[in-house]
Amino acid sequence: MNINLRILNYLFVLVCLIAGTSVSVRAEERTFTRINSISELESAEGFIVVNEYYKRALSEWEGTTGFNSVGVNLDNGIVTASDKVTTLKVEKNGNYYYLKTADGLYLSNASAGTANACKLKDVPDETSKVEITFFTDYVNVFFAKNVKRSLLYSDNSKLFTCYNSDYYKQDVRMISLYRSTGEVVPPNPPEPPTLQPTSVKFSSTSLTILKGKQYTLPTATVLLDNGAELTDAQLAYSSSDENVASVDASTGEVTLKDFGTTTITAKYAGSDMYKGSEDSYTLIYKDRLGNPTIVFSASDGAFAAVTTKIPENSDLTWRNYQFISTNGDAYPFRLKMSYRDSHGFLTKREGGSDFLKTPDFDADDGFIVRVTFDQKSTATRPTIAGIDNTIYTENGKGEVDGTSEYEFTERIGATSFCLSAASIFFIKKIEIFISSIPPLDIDEKDTKTVETLKQNDDKLVQFKLNRRFVNDGKWYTICLPFNISQQQLAKAFGVDCVDLRTFDHMEGTTMFFKTEENIEAGVPYLIKPNTDIDGVVFDDVKIAMKANPTLQVGKDGYYMQGVYEPTDLYIDGTHVFLGSENRFFRPSETNHTMNGMRAYFVIPKDAVNKILSYNADSEATDVIAIDANLQPKDHKVYNISGMYVGDSNCDLMPGTYIVDGKKVLISNQ
Repeated sequence: MNINLRILNYLFVLVCLIAGTSVSVRAEERTFTRINSISELESAEGFIVVNEYYKRALSEWEGTTGFNSVGVNLDNGIVTASDKVTTLKVEKNGNYYYLKTADGLYLSNASAGTANACKLKDVPDETSKVEITFFTDYVNVFFAKNVKRSLLYSDNSKLFTCYNSDYYKQDVRMISLYRSTGEVVPPNPPEPPTLQPTSVKFSSTSLTILKGKQYTLPTATVLLDNGAELTDAQLAYSSSDENVASVDASTGEVTLKDFGTTTITAKYAGSDMYKGSEDSYTLIYKDRLGNPTIVFSASDGAFAAVTTKIPENSDLTWRNYQFISTNGDAYPFRLKMSYRDSHGFLTKREGGSDFLKTPDFDADDGFIVRVTFDQKSTATRPTIAGIDNTIYTENGKGEVDGTSEYEFTERIGATSFCLSAASIFFIKKIEIFISSIPPLDIDEKDTKTVETLKQNDDKLVQFKLNRRFVNDGKWYTICLPFNISQQQLAKAFGVDCVDLRTFDHMEGTTMFFKTEENIEAGVPYLIKPNTDIDGVVFDDVKIAMKANPTLQVGKDGYYMQGVYEPTDLYIDGTHVFLGSENRFFRPSETNHTMNGMRAYFVIPKDAVNKILSYNADSEATDVIAIDANLQPKDHKVYNISGMYVGDSNCDLMPGTYIVDGKKVLISNQ
């Protein structure tokens, strides 16, 4: 049977046209110029990857381990590409970069062992981080966070992928980067889809973390314009300063490293339906103890004089060594069963008990010591002789194989101490905090706070309040037994400014408050801390119990009353407290105890059944108290978000509403 191939070809083309299928057509030519520095790369809208030796450019994803390649023309530093080449973009992430495709995928190193492979990921992680270094004839795109690899070319496979980084200096494998001189726009580009806008929102805009204290990280949510949550959205997290804290790119969990401030950003890349968006919060990491007086650090050679020979089990001899502090001073220590390991850490072998005795420090009133060490999780922790119930904080992975890093802090009531341990561990740092100002720890739940304050009356102390504050836009109440300036207050909370209000006057059943800068001892306040913080440290404050006991501020039967320790409130309605959503609540029969360092409100008996409201924001148009049963039926009522909820405030849930352009607080009283 003879077949007319010419007719068959015509039929094939006709079928393709009818079906809407195009025959492969050679792409239009585009030109690219060489990128020679990191600044040029960061300013480029996009770039292509070229192997100049074989004149090949990175093309479409091969599907499993790398990118295909296409031939290009190279003449006088200009690349001309006729076939499809893949354009990448660079995103800076701290000290590293991400390489991103036009489809929003991140080039990552998937190599394992001797196997070489790349992978495209929706959300970047550690394997997506690259270091980019420009040389005269090539550029090294180096993946350092997994099996070490570089982005290179192999002419055997005609692929660009992650190859052994030792190959990057070979001419036949190395790459260069080129930027477009101008994109060719199709004659009739398709209309881009209409994408719905999104917004990433953190639960807090800032977080202050004190070393050794527990903390809760702000959570990020992706929201649509109508307020609905985009539950399946994937976020990519980054830290502006990884020397302060690094962050897991996919989970947002942070690893604290050094004291300072960094910005944690959550980025939603978007999709074929939604626009991308991002939000950030400020993370402040600081030492709750302040600056140490004396530091013995292995990283500074503090234990260099200690022998490296592991003592025999029978050797229980005390030996004298000089420890060198970071300021160069020498201090005589006594050691037993101890040696210095290859890291320079002070190490104590298994067995025994007491092994380190300090010299007498110049601290007649005692001092605080903090010891940082590596140890296996199953080992028995070291202790200070005579001190029980030591609390240990785990800081993460240790430098010694198979260990974690731990630390503990104790107050020493003498001028020296003795360290004991039954298990092997590795001391990295010993810090001594000597201060003439003693610390005073107060817990909000301590029922003997007033007694403690009286014992310390008229004394200068470092006041530590164990109470959690959240940057949720709400007002808290506070009452402190000392005077403190706005500058000291802001420093304690780790922010630039703390919003503060105190009772001013009444208008009907509305409490009005005025702005204050400083806190006076015993005076109750409303406070908006503007940060998340677990525990607040107020330095160098003087307890003023006799001069300023807790005060009742107000008039005409309406008062604000401060308390220093847990206090039972009346349940007859004359005592109310500020609760969630900035609303007033009555204490119940089963829950009527208020924690210390707070304030509650006292109202007259004849006002118990009235609606109580307050105005704490001077910028508010008005806040009015009105009986819900007297509200006219023909007024438009909106919630605080501007959504219409009805023509009357009858039967509304308690909360804040807008009626006739004014704020109205509806309670359940």
